[in-house]
Amino acid sequence: MAIAPFLLESSSKIAEVDLVEVYFERGWTDGLPVVPPTPDKINAVVEVLGGDPEFVECKVAPRWGTLTREVLAINMVMAGCKPEYAPLVRAALLALTDYRFNLNGVQATTHMASPLVIVNGPVARAIGMNGGANAFGSGNRANATIGRAIRLIMLNVGGGRAPDLDKCTLGNPAKYTYCVCENENDSPLAPYHVEQGYAPDQSTVFAIAAEAPHSVTDHHCNNPEGILDTMCSAMSTIASNTAVLSGHCAVILGLEHAGTIAKYGWTRNGTSGSRTAASRL
Repeated sequence: MAIAPFLLESSSKIAEVDLVEVYFERGWTDGLPVVPPTPDKINAVVEVLGGDPEFVECKVAPRWGTLTREVLAINMVMAGCKPEYAPLVRAALLALTDYRFNLNGVQATTHMASPLVIVNGPVARAIGMNGGANAFGSGNRANATIGRAIRLIMLNVGGGRAPDLDKCTLGNPAKYTYCVCENENDSPLAPYHVEQGYAPDQSTVFAIAAEAPHSVTDHHCNNPEGILDTMCSAMSTIASNTAVLSGHCAVILGLEHAGTIAKYGWTRNGTSGSRTAASRL
């Protein structure tokens, strides 16, 4: 990812080169304009990561490109991230490149799956992530730019670009950005990371290869069995990828249904599998 020749030493040089267009021409974007990564912006992110810009954090499939701290910082800046998001982005990439997640398969599959990153713990509140209304939608900088930085790294470092190494037939909008946090403050259930054995004051990221969100509506049932039966019916729809191939599902409960389920004393069980992974910040 030879971006160095186009890094600017001062803002006065920005007018000389239209970096946004240069990055489009060189294929370094996700199809949207990016923020030019100036040395000051890059250094600010590298410092948060612990310095040493040449330090290798991981290798990203399917091209197995080397993700140094400098390259991670460049992609974060281009995505619009603040420096304080850096530990979270790094943790997400370490989870995605864990062999159990099988990023190589996720990046190259013909299916439309995209890594969904869910954040737990104090870090989500500290950087202002949204786990409430419209959590999967637009409007929150942390959600949007963290997810976008992960995707840019998957494109620029991992080489997951269609039609070369990304063989996805149709794709879905989640392949731009797919990152939320759990609404721990309002949820009646224990936070997901706590149920997985982490302490409440620890921050974690959980990753799963997921399709775009599918809304499930139930305005009739008022007990856990009825609500969850409705959800299971939606998950087992004929021809759905999960139903046919026995994959994993991520179920996101609205607060009202979560409250009904918790009222009856039900708890949530954690899942693990070949395409799920967690990483502690």
